[in-house]
Amino acid sequence: CKRVEMGSMFVLGHPHPLESFGKEAVRHLCSFLMKEEEEEEEVSYSVQMAAMKGLESVLLSTPSILLFGNDEEEKKEEMKSLICKIVTQWKETVLNEEEEEEEEDNGEREWKKTCAKTLGSLLGRSLSDADPTTCVMDDDDDMKFFMKNDILV
Repeated sequence: CKRVEMGSMFVLGHPHPLESFGKEAVRHLCSFLMKEEEEEEEVSYSVQMAAMKGLESVLLSTPSILLFGNDEEEKKEEMKSLICKIVTQWKETVLNEEEEEEEEDNGEREWKKTCAKTLGSLLGRSLSDADPTTCVMDDDDDMKFFMKNDILV
């Protein structure tokens, strides 16, 4: 049984599995993960972690042509900005040590670990020299620049 990578399927002319809903998945997951100060209802850490892992999966398996493809420049920048805001929130969560003394056992420690793992995964992909058609993190120059210059520092 030979495993076929999604990126190579896409290059060979087969439709990418996320072609029809990758862009919408990113929008919905990002809007769900955006933390708004005035929101009354707090979402549990486990639900946030599930959304984060879903977003990570889409970002690491969808080429930028499918996420930003034929959109006008303004929409492309809006989507990239949304992704960058989310990733920056994760970085701030990892670096925030305010409640380190006595974190309640409400999942915050696991949330921080998940943020760190996800950031590492996205950083690793954006810094790699992988096939440039594999995902938005390694085939989009703006995303690579953001990860190297805003997240890595």
